[in-house]
Amino acid sequence: MATRMKKQGWPLVAKEIKKDGTERWRVDARVRINGKTTGQRRWYSTEAEAKEAARQARLSRENDGLHVFSLDRRQMAEFERAAELLEPFGAKLGDAAAFYARHLQEQETIIQKPVTEIVEEFLEEPGRRAKGGNSKRYQEDLRSRLYRFWEDFGTKPIREVTTRELDEWLADLVITRNGKHFGELVSPQTRMNYRRLLIVLFNYAVRNGYCERNPVDLTVRPRLPETEIGILTPEQTEALLEVSEGEIRAFLAIGAFAGLRRSEIERLEWNEVDLEGRLIEVAAKKAKTASRRFVRLSENLVEWLDPLVKRSGMVCPSKEMLRKRLLVAREDARITEWPNNALRHSYASYHLAKHRDAPALALELGHTTTNLIFRHYRRLVRPEDAEKYWEIAP
Repeated sequence: MATRMKKQGWPLVAKEIKKDGTERWRVDARVRINGKTTGQRRWYSTEAEAKEAARQARLSRENDGLHVFSLDRRQMAEFERAAELLEPFGAKLGDAAAFYARHLQEQETIIQKPVTEIVEEFLEEPGRRAKGGNSKRYQEDLRSRLYRFWEDFGTKPIREVTTRELDEWLADLVITRNGKHFGELVSPQTRMNYRRLLIVLFNYAVRNGYCERNPVDLTVRPRLPETEIGILTPEQTEALLEVSEGEIRAFLAIGAFAGLRRSEIERLEWNEVDLEGRLIEVAAKKAKTASRRFVRLSENLVEWLDPLVKRSGMVCPSKEMLRKRLLVAREDARITEWPNNALRHSYASYHLAKHRDAPALALELGHTTTNLIFRHYRRLVRPEDAEKYWEIAP
């Protein structure tokens, strides 16, 4: 194959005569960088095409420098593809590379730990032990609820747990008793409880550098069926108070007419009950929401508490004694069915029916919005029943 080169500037353009007598034009755009020859040679069928390719090569060299010729075809294709992806956003390839480099650096700071270790740390966190009052029962409850997650994801690094995996795991939860699995799926409320606990667990993991983000936040929120809450009738409430006395009567009266949570009444001290000022102080450390609030005393509640109030000491007896004496009071009042959260639900329902003021009720209950009142605490009550309820007095 005969070749005739034309002396000219870079890149070299050469006319080649093939053995069959046909012509083609070669553009030699190779350069030497750091002692190595790099770049490409290409062939064209016409002189015009070759000259245009040479012109484009010169422009690239002027605009981008010699380093552009150190890229092979694969690298050039990657460069062009990256530029196309970034073009709609007006971003430069260098910016994208810097962003990804920061991402890789952050990945290197994520500590690789399996779910088992994270759960143990979570359960042993000092702040969590304090929240549970160093309660062994509190720790056992958390551990039992987290054990199923531990069992299925134990050796997997927590940073690798995905939202999809969590969605599937929550959807497949079945009822378990004494370590035995039954085929029936858990209720939507139970699934919601597990989801809430996992949100707290993964927030702990994010806070301590074990994963970048909380995958539970994007899981499907279970849809809870609307169920009507249970409350006590005015007659049942009055009967309970009449058959009880002392500390049990104080507990029932405060629950029914002030709406404190059971745990809040169990921690309440008499010096936090101000009959003259008509207020009960719920200290932040004793409230479920860890925020201090004042609850107003109704006239009939003052009448119930006046003979019972003390200068100091706990309002309630020990938990075990309280439980036993409440069972006796229910039996004496002939109440066979005790609705969940009966006293607090009764207070909220009758309060709303009488005063028609949901924001004020939310403050009394310790909520920041009225959403929970209409979703969980309210049952429709006749006005005449509300009047009866708030007239119950010694």
